[in-house]
Amino acid sequence: MSLIISLLNRSGSIEDPNIPISAENLAASLGLKTDCGEIVTHDKALKHSPVFRAVNLISTCVGKLPLFVYRRDGKGKERATDHPAYNLLRYKPNEYMTAKIFKETMQAHVLMRGNAYAYIFRDESFNPVEILPLSPLTTYPVRANGQLWYITKVNNEERRLYPHDVIHLRGLGFDGLLGYDVITYAKESIGYGLATLKYSSTYFKNSARPAVILEHPSTLEQESIDRLKSQWDTMYSGLENSHKTAILEENMKAHVLSFSAKDSQLIESMNYNIKDISNWFGVPPHKLGDNTRAAYNSIESENQSLLDDCIDSWLVTWEEECRDKLLTEDEKKKDSNIIEFMRQALVRADMNTRGAFYKNAVGTAPWLTINEIRSMENLNPIEDGDKLQFPTNNFSQSGQKASERMLQDTKARVLKRLKIHFDKQKDPVKLEEEHRKTCLEMLSPAIELHNAIFNGDIDACNIYKDLITEVCNEQS
Repeated sequence: MSLIISLLNRSGSIEDPNIPISAENLAASLGLKTDCGEIVTHDKALKHSPVFRAVNLISTCVGKLPLFVYRRDGKGKERATDHPAYNLLRYKPNEYMTAKIFKETMQAHVLMRGNAYAYIFRDESFNPVEILPLSPLTTYPVRANGQLWYITKVNNEERRLYPHDVIHLRGLGFDGLLGYDVITYAKESIGYGLATLKYSSTYFKNSARPAVILEHPSTLEQESIDRLKSQWDTMYSGLENSHKTAILEENMKAHVLSFSAKDSQLIESMNYNIKDISNWFGVPPHKLGDNTRAAYNSIESENQSLLDDCIDSWLVTWEEECRDKLLTEDEKKKDSNIIEFMRQALVRADMNTRGAFYKNAVGTAPWLTINEIRSMENLNPIEDGDKLQFPTNNFSQSGQKASERMLQDTKARVLKRLKIHFDKQKDPVKLEEEHRKTCLEMLSPAIELHNAIFNGDIDACNIYKDLITEVCNEQS
């Protein structure tokens, strides 16, 4: 347990005297210089609302989804509640976190730093008993003599960890070992957004008025210039002084120097930056506050795109890494267990989408039972609800009777035709051959409708043969 406490307490600010000024801590403190002049750090990036919204949105989406360990039973799968990793992934990975907070924290790490790490504590039988996040600032993988290791710091001392004891979530990377630091790559986009925000704050601090030059007809001493400037700023700067009337004395004139908010295109710049940040994180712009394309159909498709192209990709990353580190080699070899998110929870809050999902699940080709759906909705099972409900005919009794009448009327017309021609020929063989095509065309529509309504298998050829026999018997 002392190791857990040490791991939790080993990260901190560079101002903390207990934290050495290492290269990674120094870089995090100094930040990244951008072309617009803003210094971007990871903490400062989170103060830019589109970045915080993107990280928070993806992390909470992943965090809220239940992660289960399943056992294959030959025909399907069932939750392996007795598996050592089940409660860790579903409810409580460690003493300090719930499963949701653990997944959110890890997902935020990988989004901001490109990598997320967690240490797996095991018992004497090698079963996982606790999973604790590690700081991505002080944890990293290394290859030594062809062997992969993970290095982390505990009480300012480096510890070497076995790779099978470290859950490592990676973003896009070059060598498959480390993911790219997104904030470092996106520094210009984030710096541009921060600079735009700072400019707009300064603009409104000056009561949203453009800068002016005060022109005096004569030459002023420096003391008079300083006093005039101070008086002007005191009287007309700041929101509390908005819309006050300026009075110019001694034939002074005021000249506008800077552009207005409209000319500087603050709103357009902010919307552009939202789109730019959305590209870095794969989140639709409207999810970050840009409603310039607020058509219902486009938003609906972009919401689905968020789930398919962004969230689901991270879910697969989680599933593959957890399978690799939390299942035994025998379980992986036999493929007897799998670790999967319950993706249905993504539409849990959307009643219309959830209803359409359930309707499709029990539709013409059902793949969920009524009790399985009731279980998803936290409802008790019902009698006879454990069988797949294949659709039955919905025709009313009047429709069934109409179909019966149509078939009988058609048979009567065919029989009448056969009797007339039999009286002329008196040859059953020729009668059957000459009128087969015409009679089958008459019988087929009524028989097909009858079969569809009653799920029958009546054959038109058999009906035709029966009618020929009936005619022959009557005339013999």
